[in-house]
Amino acid sequence: MFTARNQDLLFSVPLVGSIFGALLAAPSNARYGRKWTLIGCYFVSIGGVFLQLFAPNMGAFVAGRFWNTFVTGMAMATAPLYLSEIVPPSMRGRAVTTINILTLMSGVLATIVVWGTHQIDGHLAYKIPLAVQCAMPIILIPMTVFLPESPQWLVSKNRMDEARINLRKLRTTVYTDAQVDSELRMIKQCEDNERALTVDARFWNLFDRENFKRTITAGSFFSLNQISGIILSTTFATVFLSQLNVANPFTLTVVSSLCTLTGTVFAPLVVDRVGRRKFTLL
Repeated sequence: MFTARNQDLLFSVPLVGSIFGALLAAPSNARYGRKWTLIGCYFVSIGGVFLQLFAPNMGAFVAGRFWNTFVTGMAMATAPLYLSEIVPPSMRGRAVTTINILTLMSGVLATIVVWGTHQIDGHLAYKIPLAVQCAMPIILIPMTVFLPESPQWLVSKNRMDEARINLRKLRTTVYTDAQVDSELRMIKQCEDNERALTVDARFWNLFDRENFKRTITAGSFFSLNQISGIILSTTFATVFLSQLNVANPFTLTVVSSLCTLTGTVFAPLVVDRVGRRKFTLL
């Protein structure tokens, strides 16, 4: 049985890793592109899983958790950006919201695996879920290798010929060459406008008087969500339920995960019709 201190380390240290990973995502995306940043995350995450599987002590296990959530933070910051840049504008809202659905589905799968192994005696009780976790990046690596790089990133590097080839691949035969060229010109125009706006920009400009309101508005969605304490209740739900001795804590955790997933599934169906602001307020 883990002590309260060990539980704090196991759940809090990885959160710090995800923060650092998200911060590193921006320079990595700018230099290496979206595709290869994701592939790099998949490769590196395997090492974190192996460190947890064969950790000789608690310190090594926590380090493996930090390692894994570090690259997860990078991947979670990169994947929505990559997806938003490769899908047609008419599908962008629905496509990006599916990331949240798939994330929750992976959480449900993880909960079910843990539920199925928690009665096993010995190290297999936690090593089997970790082995399942290792399988996902191994599956994703060969799938991602064959995907085209983001045309928007290629335009930012002035690689226009490659950008057009990739955009042509992404739009298949549904779009004419004229439509592809028109979209490429729009991407180039947006990139030029962004460069003109950010030529003298610095990080601290986010907190200037004219930008402060937008900074607070953009950051409030995630920060207020965390301040609400939801991360505490979801992370320690099984522990709380075990201590309260209410029904089967693992069964209730699975049901809770499925309820969250059900609510999230509706988002892609309405986000493009209702709008981002109205849907958020709802």
